[in-house]
Amino acid sequence: MNIFYDIIFIIYFIFSLPAFLFKLIFWRKYRKGLGMRFGILPDPIRRDLKIGKRCIWLHAVSVGEITASRPLLEDLRTKFPEHRLVISTTTETGNQVAMKLAKPGEIVIYFPLDMRSIVRRVINDIKPEMFLMMETEIWPNFIGYLHKMGIPVALVNGRISQRSFKGYMLIRWLISGTLKKLGLFCMQTESDAQRIIAMGAPRDRVKVTGNMKFDIPGEEDKDEGKKSLLRNYLKLANGDELFVAGSTHKGEDEIILRTYKRLADRHNHLRLLIAPRHLERLGHIERLTQRAGFVPVRFSRMQDDRGSNVILLDTIGQLKWIYSAATIVFIGGSLVPQGGHNMIEPASLEKPLLFGPHVFNFQEVANVLLNRKGAILVKDEKELIESCERLLSSSEERLKMGRRAKESISENRGATSRNVHLIASSLLTG
Repeated sequence: MNIFYDIIFIIYFIFSLPAFLFKLIFWRKYRKGLGMRFGILPDPIRRDLKIGKRCIWLHAVSVGEITASRPLLEDLRTKFPEHRLVISTTTETGNQVAMKLAKPGEIVIYFPLDMRSIVRRVINDIKPEMFLMMETEIWPNFIGYLHKMGIPVALVNGRISQRSFKGYMLIRWLISGTLKKLGLFCMQTESDAQRIIAMGAPRDRVKVTGNMKFDIPGEEDKDEGKKSLLRNYLKLANGDELFVAGSTHKGEDEIILRTYKRLADRHNHLRLLIAPRHLERLGHIERLTQRAGFVPVRFSRMQDDRGSNVILLDTIGQLKWIYSAATIVFIGGSLVPQGGHNMIEPASLEKPLLFGPHVFNFQEVANVLLNRKGAILVKDEKELIESCERLLSSSEERLKMGRRAKESISENRGATSRNVHLIASSLLTG
């Protein structure tokens, strides 16, 4: 069966080869982690690993997953101070965030390609006592070798969307055996639990522990000095309001710009900040902004601003800080079928939220906020304009909605401590 997995992976790799070669040649950042993807750890990391400290390995694919793991990392450090944390990601942006979250002595790497010879080399180098994977990552060769070596594997903050579930069920015959090699499944909701059981996970190992994203600490909105510094940097005068569109995707920026144009006609002191999910789209958004009749300025170049209407966030890791200066917040990836993005950070800052109908990646969070009237679901551009207008016209309504949003988040915290308790039990008995 392992050979069969390898064959499938090789076929996948062949089809991905053109994109792989393009990144290799033209994307310098991609080359940075290339050796680690093929199981070759840099010498400094290999020397650190030889010190002999026991390791817990946590894997999170990208920015969303590694950000959600922040409270888990903190609890693991407290619960297992004698262990070293090894953190892996798949994407470059995820790697950058992981580097910021890592403490001195901890190791950050790229996750290896799932081929037997590669995963054996990396696992033998790291020798983890436990492997934790965030949300849903099913790598047959990697998990198979961990199981063979007697290393416990746990799925943490597990989530199976309805769309993903349909795809997984088509290959249930291929992944059910892999799922049986995991010792623990900490799932976000009962629906997630039932889906992964249907995929082949042993029922007695599946636990519903909640969503750790509710435990992510937000920026402190009460820090008036920090807020004042940010507003000064953004050149927001007293009375100016800020409409933040966070983590936007292709097809949404045009809607946001048209919405802003309508709102700005009635609200002279309103400015817009767009934070695209993928920074490589910045040039395109600049052109869209200019065609809409606005003057864009990049966040990193605010010192050169000469009265721009629209600010474009061109840095990583600043969005949650910027939310603290927002008057209203739109969550991107939701007016187009991308699944939405993190609503918890602005909600914990008492910001009134708006998002579109496509929030399947954050459905539980969206439902909690909507049920408490801490957010507004807008189906299209027309509803977005109407809802923004209503919020901008009533500071009282904004205040009430923001409070309800924060209360919704506070009431659903605690998943991290439940997960760490189960992980500790598995580690001690594994």
